[in-house]
Amino acid sequence: MNIKMNNYLNQISYTATVDERSSKPDGDRKIKSETKSDTNRDTVIISVEGQQFTAVRKASDSEMGLIGITSDLDSFRSALKSMNEPLPVDWAVIVDPFQTFTNLAKIESRLKQLADPAVSHNDEDMERVADMYAKSKIDILIEKKKAMLESGTAKSYREEYAEYKTAYDAYHSGNGDSLIAMMTGDTKKAYNIYKDIIDGTSISIEDEEYLMLHNRTMYVGAKGEYIRKTEELYNANNGKYTGR
Repeated sequence: MNIKMNNYLNQISYTATVDERSSKPDGDRKIKSETKSDTNRDTVIISVEGQQFTAVRKASDSEMGLIGITSDLDSFRSALKSMNEPLPVDWAVIVDPFQTFTNLAKIESRLKQLADPAVSHNDEDMERVADMYAKSKIDILIEKKKAMLESGTAKSYREEYAEYKTAYDAYHSGNGDSLIAMMTGDTKKAYNIYKDIIDGTSISIEDEEYLMLHNRTMYVGAKGEYIRKTEELYNANNGKYTGR
C-alpha cells in the first residue's frame, strides 16, 4: 500500500496556462499554430517540425483556467524551446492543482480504509473507493469555487498575482521578515501554507484546499517552486549543472 501511495505522490501532472503575451522569435525552426473555438472552450494546435501538440482550454472559470496538453511534458518543453514565430498565446508549464489534489485525496482515502478493519483491503476495491472519494472532493472544490465567483469573493487574477508576489518576495528576499510582519488574517495563513509547501513540510488536505481556493496563483507557484527546489538539490548532490 505504501508503494501505491508513494506513486500518487510521485505523479506530477502538468498543464499549460495562458496569458496575453506572445512568444518571441529565437531560432530558424518553423512553427505553425491554429486556434479553434466553440462556445465553451478553445483548442490550440501547435506543430513543430512535424510534431503536433494540442491544448484544450477547460470550459469554465471554476476549472481555474487550466489547459490540458495532449503530449508528454518533455516533448512539450522541447516544442516550446523551438518556437520562432508568434503564437496566439504564450505557454508556460505549471503543476496541475486538480491532479495534485486528487492524489492527496486518494492517499487520505487509503489511509482511512487501512485503519478500518470492516472494509475490504483488496487493492482494486481500495482504489475504486479512493477514486470515488477523490472525485467527490474535486466536485466539492469546484462548487465552492463557483460559489465564490458568484458571490464576488473570489480574487481577480491581478489580486492573486499581487498577493503571490508579496509572498514570493517574503520567502526569497532579504527583507522577508518585515513583509511577513505586516501580514494578517487570511493573507498570513495563505503565506504559511505557501511556505510549508515549498519547504516540503507535511500539510493537511484542508490546507491544500484552502490555498487553492484562496489564491490559485500562489498555490501553483508554491508547487512549482518546491519542484524546482528539489530538482536543484538533487542536481547539486549529483554534480549536475541545471543552467539556472
